[in-house]
Amino acid sequence: MRKLLRLVYVSHALFEVAPDSPDIEPELANILTKARKNNQRDNIGGALFFANGYFFQCLEGKEAAVYALLEKIKLDPRHKDLKISYCKRVRQRHFKFWSMKYVPVGDEVNQLIHSLGYEEFNPVNFAESDINSIVDLFTRIDDNTLSDSSLREYHRLNVFWWQRFATRLLRRSAT
Repeated sequence: MRKLLRLVYVSHALFEVAPDSPDIEPELANILTKARKNNQRDNIGGALFFANGYFFQCLEGKEAAVYALLEKIKLDPRHKDLKISYCKRVRQRHFKFWSMKYVPVGDEVNQLIHSLGYEEFNPVNFAESDINSIVDLFTRIDDNTLSDSSLREYHRLNVFWWQRFATRLLRRSAT
């Protein structure tokens, strides 16, 4: 029998979040693009949620692959204070068809957080039953993010725009 693992970790972001941006946060787009590519290759699935400066990520796959990925994630400079909140062997994956599902902040998540007795999303001290409820909800929420190729194009255009902006700014300061 395959040793499948479901692991949920939380961590605190170290990057500044664009206030009230209607688009996906550029750092999240980068993370999703890379995770979807690498996780598909490594047969890992999962879901990513980001709110109030916290990452909440569920990873599923073969035990060795999930632990190897976790070691890489621990080294990522975009976050700190990584805490494994849940880690169990499972018989089947919730996110079998997602290399990395993105769950946006929305009414369903906020309602669940409030129904669990929390005023806001702060996953550091969630109980195991709360984590199970959240992961279960994530399986039912649609991922309306862009496809992997669209995320790459979004990232490319975003980098292009910032390069043009920086070039113009440098030209102005030089004159």
